[in-house]
Amino acid sequence: MFHNSMPRYEILSSDALATLDSGWRKIVTEIGVQFAKPEAVELFAANGQKVDGETVFLDPEFVLEQVAKAPSEFDMQAPTGLPAPGHGLPGSHHDRQDHHGQRRHRNERRGHRCDG
Repeated sequence: MFHNSMPRYEILSSDALATLDSGWRKIVTEIGVQFAKPEAVELFAANGQKVDGETVFLDPEFVLEQVAKAPSEFDMQAPTGLPAPGHGLPGSHHDRQDHHGQRRHRNERRGHRCDG
């Protein structure tokens, strides 16, 4: 297991962060986000978000409330349904292992053999 002990750096200035912040807020409130699944649109509408067809216009405070509920780190799951150890995001621990499993699994389902 590899542990990244390098210090984290602030790569954006406060002005750049302010630009990003105002940009995402404008996108979700004025342009909206299109969802293909009607169930998703219904959930947003039921939670007080403005809906027009497949497009949801999100209140930025609602988005921030939902983001705050997300864990700071989590483990990813492989397409096979099995845990994918060492693929937690955005932690600093990483396994050094073969990362071709997803491609190999997908190709073997199609009847193709893929060894790498």
